[in-house]
Amino acid sequence: MTLKLPLLSKMKIWSDSTMDGQPYQVARFATTLRRQLFKEHLGLIPPQDCSQPQELVTSFMRCAPVPNRDHIGDPYDLLVADPLAEATEQLWNDTARKNREIFTEVFRPVPSNLVSSWAAYDVCSAP
Repeated sequence: MTLKLPLLSKMKIWSDSTMDGQPYQVARFATTLRRQLFKEHLGLIPPQDCSQPQELVTSFMRCAPVPNRDHIGDPYDLLVADPLAEATEQLWNDTARKNREIFTEVFRPVPSNLVSSWAAYDVCSAP
């Protein structure tokens, strides 16, 4: 998986982090953006149900210049803090596998590696 996002930031605020298990200095803005995107893609952020009248409004729902709340160090942030760690890769792969299994069960996509014969196709395409 490759995530490429061109961005120019002139902020010179640094944070301590890890890269492949080693201590590393990272740009605070870039690392918080990456971590937030990772958490969104992995489903680690609680859903925001704005249809409820009592929905808690978070800093991420507000327009600029309201700053977002700093999540560095929270339990979900620590899961994605080191993008090169084996645990992070395992989390990505497990999430992708579960999502594929759910998608396949619900939508029965064809062609698929699971359909290798006409009999399997008949089972897969049955209503």
